[in-house]
Parts: sequence; C-alpha cells; structure tokens
Amino acid sequence: MSDQKISSSASIMFDGPTGVNFVDLINDLQRVFRNIALDLDVLSVEDHSHILFGNSSISVRISLAKRKNASDLFRDAQRPPRRKASDAMLDVLLSDIQDTVQVRVSQGTERQLPERVLLAACYHTVRHVQRRYQASLIYWRHTDTLFTAEEFENPMVDAGNTCPQSTGHERLDAATAAHAETMDRFDTVMAYRVDTDTADTRLRRARDTIFHSDLIEEVDTKRERPAEQAGVLEQMTVYVMTITLMVLSFPIGFAMLVYNVLRGENLQATARIMSLTGVGLGFTTVNVSQALAGIVY
Repeated sequence: MSDQKISSSASIMFDGPTGVNFVDLINDLQRVFRNIALDLDVLSVEDHSHILFGNSSISVRISLAKRKNASDLFRDAQRPPRRKASDAMLDVLLSDIQDTVQVRVSQGTERQLPERVLLAACYHTVRHVQRRYQASLIYWRHTDTLFTAEEFENPMVDAGNTCPQSTGHERLDAATAAHAETMDRFDTVMAYRVDTDTADTRLRRARDTIFHSDLIEEVDTKRERPAEQAGVLEQMTVYVMTITLMVLSFPIGFAMLVYNVLRGENLQATARIMSLTGVGLGFTTVNVSQALAGIVY
C-alpha cells in the first residue's frame, strides 16, 4: 500500500481496551463487503495488529493504531451540524480514549473506482466495527468531522423533536451525506446504485451457482428390496421339483435341497436347474442324439 493514494480513512476511538481480534472479523467484514457489491479477499491478517482486504480495484486496511493523546489530535475537528453531545461531554469522551482503530481505504492498482465507492466501503467498515465493539467516538477524515457513536449512526437527525415530513428523495447514509455537497444530483442518486463487479467476477459467480451441486458429494440412498418370503404353495412346488431332481439325478437334486433349506425356497433357481437337468438328460438318450445327428448330416 505504500504506492497507493489513501482515498478515505477514519479513526474509531474506544474508552477502554478494545480486545479486537482481527481474525474474528474476517467473515463478518466479507459479508459487509458483499452487501455493497464488493468481492474482497484477505491479503494479510494478524490477530491483534491488523487485517487487509483487497483486490485489483480497492484495498481496505483495519489496524490498531498507536496510542496517542486523542484530545490533542481531534479537539479541533469539526462537529456535525446537528450535534447531540455538548462540548463539555465531548471533552470528557476524548480524555477517556484508550484505544484507536484505524480504517483506511485505497484505490487499487488496475481499475479506478469512483470516490463514493471508497467512501461507502470505509463507512460500512467503520459502522460494523463501531457496533461490534461499542466505540465512543469516530473521526471521519474526509470532512474532518468528529462524531459520537450516536451521531455517526444518524448524522442527519436533529437532537430535538422533529416533525415527520414526506420527501421524494431517499435519505442519505453517513458515507454519502459526508460529501454530498461535492456531488451533483446525478451522483447523489447513483451513489445508491453502485455496481463494481467486473465481467470476470459475474462470470465466476454464475459458474459457482450453476455447478454448485458438483461440489457436493451426493450419497446414494438407493436401498435393496428386502427378500420376500415364499408362500406355502411356492414352498411345496420347490420341494416337489427338488424331489424330482433327486430321482432323475441324485447329486443335482441333493445340492438343490441343501441350497433351498439353507437359503430359503427359491422357485426360479429350482426351475432353472430342473430345466437344465432335463435338457442334459434328454441329450444323453440315444434317440435324441441320433435324431440331431441326422439333421446335421
């Protein structure tokens, strides 16, 4: 990131030790990025130091900053027009700051993204970390503004009682509202409709969707049909045929008798053996052999 221009950054301040484990933030932050149409990979991570996401278009770094006197650094920062905390309360919050997490969003090396995309990525990252670890103050560098946690969540809400008013335009989020004055009306509307997917990204997602089932090993649930028990009539038929086989050819009939007793009465097997035995006995007779020889010759 040394040769990249930092396009957006913010500082998240806590009134106590954060105990941030950056490894635990990987899945949550990747979900946050997907919600704003950003597909970022983890490039570097250390448990209690930093985490770096990025691709060819954008990089996002979240790191634990060195301890400095927050009062001296941020006391002169601007405040939102509709502030909710007084100057005295802000001084108390600044004096209690112990840890600071730095968020930096930079342009990538290839495709250049609009500034509003970088601001949106920075805002959603800051909001997720602020909500998860209960931050006290947020410094938004783009506008040099210091927010309390409540002011950052609702930057356009007045502290007093306000009457609901109908409007034809959607309310800006904090990331867009922070630089809305520098945007024309078209950019303000299009800030909600950002598509940063490249053709390769859309193709990869479509391929994963189509061939998702190929990645899952399917288990064959086909079961063999249980063997049906032979009825009384079938049993009688089997044993009559077996006795007949024993009369015609004792070894074959005895073998079938043992098979039917041990494996259960099998009408098909017994009938086939009896048929083959009959054919064999027929060929052993003299008349059949002579008749076949006469046909051949």
